Amino acid sequence: DSSDVMEALDGLGRLVARSLVVLDRAGPTRYGMLETIRQYANAKLVASGEAEAARGRHLAHYWALAAQAESALQGPDMVAWLQRLDPEAENLRAALGWAFQERAEAAIDMSLAMRSYWRLRSVGSEGLERLDQAVDLARSLLPAEGSPRALERSIVLARTLATAAQAHALWADAIVAREWADEALAIARRTGDERALSL
Repeated sequence: DSSDVMEALDGLGRLVARSLVVLDRAGPTRYGMLETIRQYANAKLVASGEAEAARGRHLAHYWALAAQAESALQGPDMVAWLQRLDPEAENLRAALGWAFQERAEAAIDMSLAMRSYWRLRSVGSEGLERLDQAVDLARSLLPAEGSPRALERSIVLARTLATAAQAHALWADAIVAREWADEALAIARRTGDERALSL
């Protein structure tokens, strides 16, 4: 509702006037907090019992942004999307970090969505570390053979292995890259997952 938006903008303006929030107009208008204010606000949020819900909404937003960016970064809008994602790098990092602690499936999915951004921005070590974590997580989520989710989870593992294998081939260890690529290929053939076969 427009009155809620106006009230929020009015409140934000008062916080900027009191130097509690910093206004950045270098690109698209962005608001930020000084570190001491951010820590204080986070402590208040935790004390209120609403921290997990807020982190969940934050993750949902940045997970959706990463998913949107995944294919856009491989097309004619690549530069515009890089310019959109660069100012959000810390938020993406924070959302992914929380997902690895609390939301396993979101962590895997978001890591796969971030691969093109990490590659284009040459964020080798960070991307490689997160993809390695995603492989470990995908393995840990595999249920017993015959379980209703066994096929779905196997497909996720194959895609995660294939993506991590690409990252290892680019930035790290060719032997690991080959082993994981072979494993991904075997799982993809067994499950009939064309997407994993094409990665």
